Amino acid sequence: MKKYILLTKSQKLKKIVYKSWYARGMSLSDIGRKEEVSTTTIFRRFKKYKLQTDPVRRKSGVSCHLWRGGRCIRQGYVWIKMNEHPRRNYGGYIREHILVMENYLGRYLKKGEIVHHKDENKTNNHIDNLQLMTDSKHKSYHAKKQGGSDESIFDYSIGVSSLRHFVSPGRRGKEG
Repeated sequence: MKKYILLTKSQKLKKIVYKSWYARGMSLSDIGRKEEVSTTTIFRRFKKYKLQTDPVRRKSGVSCHLWRGGRCIRQGYVWIKMNEHPRRNYGGYIREHILVMENYLGRYLKKGEIVHHKDENKTNNHIDNLQLMTDSKHKSYHAKKQGGSDESIFDYSIGVSSLRHFVSPGRRGKEG
C-alpha cells in the first residue's frame, strides 16, 4: 500500500515556487538563503514535495558552503585542490609536497621520480625537508631502513611465468 502525503495549500504553493526557482538556475543553498532556512531543510522539502534535484548542479569548490580553501589532510598527506594539474587524482587534488618540489625545480616531475620526506613527517612540506629520488632508490632506502638488504621486499619484475611456481597444482585448472 502506497503512503500518500497530503500537502496543504501553502505547501503546494511552496512546491511551485521552489520548482520555478530551481528551474531558473537557483541552487538549493540559494533557495535556503532566500527562505532563511538551511540547505538541508530545502533538500528535505524537495524530497517531501517529490521535486528532482540535479546532482551535477550541486555546488562544489568555492561556491560550496563546505569549502575550506582547497586544502585537506588525507592519508597523512596535505592535499591541495588543483583541477588543472596533470597528476591530480579523481577529485582534482594533488599532494602538496609534489607541488613544492615541482615549484622548486620549475617543471613537473618525470615518471619514476618520487618526493621523499627526510624526517618522514608527511605534513612537513618545507623544501629543506624534501628530497627528489627515483622510485627504485626510494624503495631501496626504505628497505634498508627496515633492516633488509638492498633488495626491495616487493619484486615488481616477476613475470607471469614465474608466478606459476607459487600456485598450488589443484588451482591451475585442467591442463591438456
